[in-house]
Amino acid sequence: MQVVQVVAIGLTTLEAVMAQFSKANSSNVLLAVCPQYTTPNSSAVCLRNSATGAISVVHQDDPASLRLSDQNISSIEGIPAMPHIIDLSLNRIRSINIHVAPHAAAKVMSLKLRNNSITASGLVSLPPSINYLDLSNNAIDRMQQTTTFNWTRLPALATLILTGNNMTAIDRPSFPQSLAVLDLTDNDIARFHVDAATWTQLTRPGFQLFLNMSRDAMARVPVWCSNSTSVTSRVVTNNVNAVVCIVHSKENSTRGPATPSSSFSSGFSVMTLVLNVVIGLAVMFLASFVGVKLMERQMTHVHSLETNRDTCTSSTADDAHPMQYRRSLSPRFYQTE
Repeated sequence: MQVVQVVAIGLTTLEAVMAQFSKANSSNVLLAVCPQYTTPNSSAVCLRNSATGAISVVHQDDPASLRLSDQNISSIEGIPAMPHIIDLSLNRIRSINIHVAPHAAAKVMSLKLRNNSITASGLVSLPPSINYLDLSNNAIDRMQQTTTFNWTRLPALATLILTGNNMTAIDRPSFPQSLAVLDLTDNDIARFHVDAATWTQLTRPGFQLFLNMSRDAMARVPVWCSNSTSVTSRVVTNNVNAVVCIVHSKENSTRGPATPSSSFSSGFSVMTLVLNVVIGLAVMFLASFVGVKLMERQMTHVHSLETNRDTCTSSTADDAHPMQYRRSLSPRFYQTE
């Protein structure tokens, strides 16, 4: 890569000196098209100094790649060509808004933006053809479902690297089905919310998830993951040491929690559900058994009372005729001589 500075036409000698002096304290803008007076070749790109307006022409050795690392670039006006590989690492970029024509001949396959100053809200637009995206060591402090970049807008994305961003919260992001590698190491993640579908995706066989949470952060998870539609899952593998809060929506809450991949040894949420079901069935069985026994005992007691009861009978003669007294003659015995 060769950099040639071209001072804008019309500058006086004093202005040129001042431009050189202020260059160190200014930044560059990556231009979509080089000015005509620079006459670069087809593989060259141009940078404009934001303070002086001076143009620097950067010649590229490989037309299929655009390598502009450590060029003091703070903003991108446009990508001048459509190379397969773009490297903009070690710059001062705060936001990225790259628009690509829908029918562009070449496709951006790899985009490296590590060691910049890109914020969560600074991710505006990226080439949809990207399959490798390196955003490590930036300032992306969170991933949220509605307020940050929607990763599903990158349908070909296979590798996403977000290490060293001081990220503290992940709140139900969505990822394209093409994603196979997600690196979240070297962050300060204290909250990790995902929905059941995303958790199934992140734990499917072959998926590589890299995530580490501090012991204090994992200890606080039950406090904030206490919603009736949420369950916690402890994940401990070679690449993961975290407690994840899996959020189940009303539509899929009847399906039960998502089953993690066998390569993960978390699973205690599923075990908890099974244990609760077993305990519930045992309680129902015990209650039924006790109820039957009580009914049998009651019936036996009633039968015993009926068997041993003293029988008392009474009869009453009711005669409608009045009582009559009849004189009876007693036999008389005569003594004979």
